Amino acid sequence: MISGTEFKIIDTISREIGNPISIRGLTTEIKREFGSAHYPNIYNALLGLKDKNIIQIEKQGNASIPLLNFSNYLLPDTLIEIELQKKRDFLQKWPEAQFLLSNLDQELSALSFIRSILLIEPEHTGRTPNPD
Repeated sequence: MISGTEFKIIDTISREIGNPISIRGLTTEIKREFGSAHYPNIYNALLGLKDKNIIQIEKQGNASIPLLNFSNYLLPDTLIEIELQKKRDFLQKWPEAQFLLSNLDQELSALSFIRSILLIEPEHTGRTPNPD
């Protein structure tokens, strides 16, 4: 189980993939997104995540850059946990959205054209048609 601070850190770093930010930048981004963040708390939580092998911290000049540790086999599970928590938070805040999303899911699952689209011009989609 991850703490609230760890949740904020992983969520923010995962949204910034390809745009690495320093620990100070991470703290600023968390404060902007979630309303509060204190550098010592972020730093200590980062060390805990590093000990859990969820992130790695690289030095770039004088800055320390926290990055997701994609060599950790369990990282996808952690990211799924983050997304599920975000979904729960969203549905608690907007309970009427659950009905809308459920209906949308049912309607989309009934459509078969999505599979057909992938077979149109397979040389462009990278897929080959089934020979049978």
